Amino acid sequence: MIRSSLIRAALVAAAAPLLLAVGPTPSVHQQILEQHRDEQPFGPEDVVGPTAEQIARRAARDEDGPMVMGYLPFWVEPENIPWEVIDVIAWFGVPTNVDGSLGNDHGWGDAGTDALIEAAHEVGAAVVLSTTRFGGSEVHELLSSPSASAAAIENLVDAMVAGGGDGIDIDYEGLQSADREAMVDFIASLRAAMDEAQPGSLLTMATPAVDWSGAWDYDVLAAYADVMFIMGYGFHGSWSGPGPIAPLDGGSPWGTRCLRWSAQDYLEWGGAENADTFVMGLPLYGYEWEASGPEVPAEDSWDAWSVFWHTGLPLVAEHGFSWDDVSSTPWSAWEEAPGDWRQLWFENPESIRLKAEMTRDEGIGGFGFFSLNYDHGDAELWEGVLEVVESWDGPEPDDDDSVEPDDDDSATAPDDDDVVATDDDDLAVTPPAEHELHQLDDGAACGCGVGSRSAPGALALLALLAWRRRR
Repeated sequence: MIRSSLIRAALVAAAAPLLLAVGPTPSVHQQILEQHRDEQPFGPEDVVGPTAEQIARRAARDEDGPMVMGYLPFWVEPENIPWEVIDVIAWFGVPTNVDGSLGNDHGWGDAGTDALIEAAHEVGAAVVLSTTRFGGSEVHELLSSPSASAAAIENLVDAMVAGGGDGIDIDYEGLQSADREAMVDFIASLRAAMDEAQPGSLLTMATPAVDWSGAWDYDVLAAYADVMFIMGYGFHGSWSGPGPIAPLDGGSPWGTRCLRWSAQDYLEWGGAENADTFVMGLPLYGYEWEASGPEVPAEDSWDAWSVFWHTGLPLVAEHGFSWDDVSSTPWSAWEEAPGDWRQLWFENPESIRLKAEMTRDEGIGGFGFFSLNYDHGDAELWEGVLEVVESWDGPEPDDDDSVEPDDDDSATAPDDDDVVATDDDDLAVTPPAEHELHQLDDGAACGCGVGSRSAPGALALLALLAWRRRR
């Protein structure tokens, strides 16, 4: 069998000149982490565990339902975790240095993460340690050094075990096509080391919605990873004009790239046999732009900033919103002053529900969120998500909404009207200083000590680990 990577590598040749001209830009994950890197991590007093109702509703879920994963940044107080639906929490995160050492642990292994892990185990959920490295050259430096790669694997496994984590999440972004095999080798070695140190541990990865450079060997990586979290957001952002952050479907005026396209691309190049591994990430944030007016599409504007779910709701309540049928995305437009227009493109419970249902209809393993608690506990949001989870019964038989294949779009240059990204998952640039990403309240200082992990919690975790064995 010819590896998909070889085919993808050949197809990417036409895209190379465009990709080199555009250049890499920071991803949403990188922007967020850079802005909060010096903040205090949450402490044990900030962790609100599952209620009796959440535990009961979780227990009633079908074991063959979707995988639901969410990122939780270290500075975000975990007060409103949807324990009834969440399966994996990626605690975000610890950087991997060029020599394979780990950077600031941001409280991993302290009382705050102890409390989070204990709460997760009450409902059979897992907490994985997310490690980051951003940029093609930065990732190359690590992967191209056997000693650095080996050190990174050893240090990550040691941190997972010492911190009581259930696994490791690899968030290495901007992968270059030349490092495709090196990434596979790294993940394979990490898988072996995790299995030896902590059998049954989970290996998850953050992967791009559009693999412009053909660098990600989906099918081979899926042989080692338990979850490939598709970063299905950043289709528009501060690098572009106003538009949907996570379009459900493609079409004029947004081009062909969309969440459904990404799901089908992963199934085509990752293999239907690995469908359970693919989880579509959805945003709990939007973007507000200074816009040319209320028209769609508005003219490009680089003056944009992120708006988290809980801060966007008051804006929508004040200005109302419209619905974009193509992308299944709500949006709002208003004048701050005469001639000074704003556009806000965001998500709401209905758009999230539709996009979560798409993952079921396309037959991939589930969906997830960046980031947990950005909603501040929106009951309507999570009730809708739970309805999708509880009604999960496999793909819909109707395939009329499939995206027309055009060889391997994940490794070819976009058409002029299809531009939604630059390279890999790097779909946004850092906003100007006067428009930094809106920040959540500071987390409380981390306390010290060692939390307990109950035997019942450990037994509950077996239900999640069985998901891996189903593959």
